[in-house]
Amino acid sequence: MMESQVEKIVLSVFHVPPIKTRYLGGGFYGNVFLAAFEKPPYQAVVKLYKYNDLNRREAQQLQALAQHGTLKVPKIYHVHENTALVMEFLRGVNAGEQHGIPAKTRDRIGEQIVENLLAYHSVPHAGYGALDAESYAARWRDHYHEVLLSALKKGEALLTAGQIKQKTFGTCLHALERYDDIFQEEPAGARLIHGDYNTWNILLDTDRQNAVAVIDPFNCCWADPEYDLYQLNNANGKSFGLLAKYSRHRALSPHFERKIKYYELFSEIAHYHDAQVDASRSRLAATARELERLLS
Repeated sequence: MMESQVEKIVLSVFHVPPIKTRYLGGGFYGNVFLAAFEKPPYQAVVKLYKYNDLNRREAQQLQALAQHGTLKVPKIYHVHENTALVMEFLRGVNAGEQHGIPAKTRDRIGEQIVENLLAYHSVPHAGYGALDAESYAARWRDHYHEVLLSALKKGEALLTAGQIKQKTFGTCLHALERYDDIFQEEPAGARLIHGDYNTWNILLDTDRQNAVAVIDPFNCCWADPEYDLYQLNNANGKSFGLLAKYSRHRALSPHFERKIKYYELFSEIAHYHDAQVDASRSRLAATARELERLLS
C-alpha cells in the first residue's frame, strides 16, 4: 500500500516511474522510502507522514537548519499535498548504529556533531516559539510554562488510558509545583534548535570517518538551546562525548540537570500522546524517577 503511494508520488514529481523502491525505516510520525528512477537526480527519499501537514512543517524546519548548520541537511524537492515530502538522498550510515569506531576518530566525529549544534544555537531570535508563530514570547519561562501545561494534559490522557502510572503523573504535578524555582533564570535569548538532535539523526560518511549530515528535525523552533541537550546522551551519544564536548564550548545553566529532565519527560509524554503510540513500555517511568530524585 505505501509502496504504491511512493510510486505515484515519484511519477507525479519526476514524471517517470521508479525502477526500484526500498523501505529505509520509520518512526512515530512517518515511514521513509528510497526510490530510484532513470532521470536526474536518479534517486530520492520519499517520507510518508501518518498525520496531515507534518510534511510542510518539516520542510520549513529543514530549510531553516540548512541556512545555519555546518553539516548538510536534505534538499527539499517537493512538498506533496499534506501527506508526503520528497527529499534529496544523502549517502551515509546512521551514527546511532555505529560501534567500535577508534577513539581518535570518535572524538573528531563528536566535535563535528557538536560544532553543527553550536552553529544552530548561535542564531538569535527576538522571542520564543514556533518558526512560523504569529507572535513570540519575550520570556522562556512564560513560553515553556504553556508547553508544559499542554504536555500535562496529554499526560493525564495517558494516565486515563492506563499507559502511565499514577506515580509518573504525580512527578509531573510535582514538577509543575517546582517550576518557578527551576526556571527562575532566563536563558541568554531564543536560539534555533533542531528539536530531536541525537545520533540516530546524524549521518556519517560510509567510511565512518566524519559526520556529514543531519536529518529528521522535530519541533525545530526558537527556544532555550538547552532544550536540545537531553538528546545528546541518547543512543550512543555518550560514546562520542557529545554533552561533555558541548559544555566545554558553552556554559550550562545552574539548574541544567533538572531542566533537561523536565524537557525529556514532558517532551516524551507529548510524543507518545501525539503519535498515538502506546506508552506502557516506554522509559517515561524511569525518566520520572530521575526527575523526582533531582527535585527532592
